[in-house]
Amino acid sequence: MPLSYFCRNSRNNMLRFSYTLTNIIYREKENRCHAKLLHLR
Repeated sequence: MPLSYFCRNSRNNMLRFSYTLTNIIYREKENRCHAKLLHLR
C-alpha cells in the first residue's frame, strides 16, 4: 500500500476505528446494565 494512500485515508480510518470502538464500549455498558437489571428482578 503506498504511503500517500495511507496518509490520505488515515484520518478516515481513525474516525471509523474510534466510532467502532465507541460502539463496542457503549454496547458493553448497555449489556452490563441489562444484566444488572435482570439480576435485580
